[in-house]
Amino acid sequence: MTTSAPRSGGNAAARRPVERGRHYRLNIVVKRSQAGGEFVCAAPLFASRRVNLFRSDACEHSVTRVVGGSRYVLSIGWVLPRRVSC
Repeated sequence: MTTSAPRSGGNAAARRPVERGRHYRLNIVVKRSQAGGEFVCAAPLFASRRVNLFRSDACEHSVTRVVGGSRYVLSIGWVLPRRVSC
């Protein structure tokens, strides 16, 4: 799935809860915008200019307003079962 941030404004901060398990998301920026479109997450598992790995169920995340051009992101998500404690 690819997504693009709206040009008029950034995305509202979001958290994507799941019924069971841990929701992971890997975002790969395929095309950066001229300005804006920066990924914001308080506690990513890994973050660089083009790659972001985070828990979308546990961490609020958003994208700043895209000011110039377009931004394209390949976004891959998966849910793993909750850890079982012994």
